[in-house]
Amino acid sequence: MNTSSYQGLIVWQRAMELTVETYILTIARGSKAELETQLQIFLKIGYLSEQNISVAMSLLKEIGSMLTSLISKLKTEN
Repeated sequence: MNTSSYQGLIVWQRAMELTVETYILTIARGSKAELETQLQIFLKIGYLSEQNISVAMSLLKEIGSMLTSLISKLKTEN
């Protein structure tokens, strides 16, 4: 067992598999909201500044609008 890095631990590897499966199963808006929440947490704890996250937040807003439009179109087609 490689214990020199957490990435060598089987439990970490299995947790990564679970995370990937979770992301595959959930809709994209959930992932968007999760990322937005993480960025806000980084801002609140002083890990990042408003300037650091401004580009990401703008992209999140744009992607959110695109996802809403796409989901609406998919719903009307079915």
